[in-house]
Amino acid sequence: MESSNPIALITYLYKDFKRYCDRQLEPYELANGVYFYLIYINRYPGCSLADLTAVMKVDKAYVTRIVKRLCELGYIRKEKSEKDSRACCLYMLEGGKAALEKIRELFFTWNQELAQGMAEGEFETLSRLLQKAAGIKTPLVPDEPPCEE
Repeated sequence: MESSNPIALITYLYKDFKRYCDRQLEPYELANGVYFYLIYINRYPGCSLADLTAVMKVDKAYVTRIVKRLCELGYIRKEKSEKDSRACCLYMLEGGKAALEKIRELFFTWNQELAQGMAEGEFETLSRLLQKAAGIKTPLVPDEPPCEE
């Protein structure tokens, strides 16, 4: 891909990474970025649907469908919240932890392959610059903090 537009290049890399993960995670029935939900639930045990909705920046109905599917696959479990009977808390199960190990392996392999195509220090520089860009507040979405995940 030939472009000097950083957004186009980031989008291209993301789509390529997503295709790679979707193929590799097919046996786990995880596709379309659902693995990011497992990563978040693992990192924040007891998180709620509202937490996922806010962090993933999607609507509640979509999160509800994803959580239902992850429960059906035996990756997570829902428990009623002790603080709010209308809410539920999400926790990883052993099946989810096994899938998460595969996800970590995929992320590591992808990063290694990407870094191998760069000169020494370039991957670290790229990571640092992307981290900086992710933290920049633009006037385009003034009332939302940058994504954590």
